[in-house]
Amino acid sequence: MGAPTGEQAVTLPVLVIGAGLAGTVAAARLQARGVPVRVLADRPGATLLHGGGWQLGPDALRESHPAAEAALDDALDFVRIGLESLALTEGLFDLPDVEGARRACELAPATHAVVDGFGKGHAVADLSPLGHPFAAMQGRGTVVTVEWPPYPDVFGRSFAAMAHRLEADPTEPARLIEALKRALKGTRHDALLLPPVLGISRTEALRRQVAAALGIPVGEALDALPSTPGFRLHAALTAWLNAARVPMQTARVASISLDPLGVQVGDLLVPARAIVLATGRYLTGGLTMHPAVREPLADLPLTPSVPTNPLWHARTDGPYDGRVFETGVGHDPGFRALGLDGRPVHPHVYAVGDLLGGGDTLTQASASGMCIASAWVAATTIADGFATGEKT
Repeated sequence: MGAPTGEQAVTLPVLVIGAGLAGTVAAARLQARGVPVRVLADRPGATLLHGGGWQLGPDALRESHPAAEAALDDALDFVRIGLESLALTEGLFDLPDVEGARRACELAPATHAVVDGFGKGHAVADLSPLGHPFAAMQGRGTVVTVEWPPYPDVFGRSFAAMAHRLEADPTEPARLIEALKRALKGTRHDALLLPPVLGISRTEALRRQVAAALGIPVGEALDALPSTPGFRLHAALTAWLNAARVPMQTARVASISLDPLGVQVGDLLVPARAIVLATGRYLTGGLTMHPAVREPLADLPLTPSVPTNPLWHARTDGPYDGRVFETGVGHDPGFRALGLDGRPVHPHVYAVGDLLGGGDTLTQASASGMCIASAWVAATTIADGFATGEKT
């Protein structure tokens, strides 16, 4: 069976596999350009690991992925509008996390970004019923004991659990504010640092409410796992797709067919006008490591290549090695996935985000920038072809 042609091909949707940052940007951009699109995803994946600080790495992108770096500014403008609820702020930030470590980032939700302006006179909230040594680990600011939440067994022992509860119960923000007022009574502080507990989908509204009630700036530290900012990002991405009216389907894609073009879901081959692979890296299954590193859906070649010996990863200096985290799917300037011959495996199969090879986004601090910009370029390439009547 050959690929659909003519009117049938034009009406087929672009299938985006993955609903993380890269998949959402690609799908929302395609929808905005009037291209029929559908998102297939079976779980949130690495989005829930997001700690709150976004690393864009434009210099690293310029070296390893120049097409992404060139599109980064336009892509960021698009993302800030789509993720308006996060109030993303661009700058050069040095922010604390819940364990007291400092993290550098170039984009952050306002609830974290505001902390960059805190001086030595800020207070650090010790939410003692939680049992987490957040305040003691900060090393900066004056610790104030906050008697909240009153029922720690209800809230759970993670900041994410507290954030969910705070937003779920409409009476809880007032209780938190009163507890903070009691903790700060008789003290003078320029600002207040909280762990990430200010809700999931209404964080900025809650932060402003607390700051107004206390009369001082209020911000949150970045998180470790399980990550409150990860839940927030997942909620914001889902809300963006819903607002853009992008159809989403919970489905596990088993493989990709190049002729005819489509994806295999169970026993069904779902035809596509184009496919965007936004499947992530190891944690999300975009790449697998056993018995060798490979891309499992289309068996795309990886670059740079890594040894096939599965024991190669078990090193005495730990599991991390740059070559493992540099490898991924190769791409052309439009982010079409490349084959062994260095040419696109199909004119309408694209790879974006963490799936891409060519640079270690962890050490280069460019993961968020790669996701945003590569998805933007791929979607733009597809939409430009759609507008000119390019045949499938």
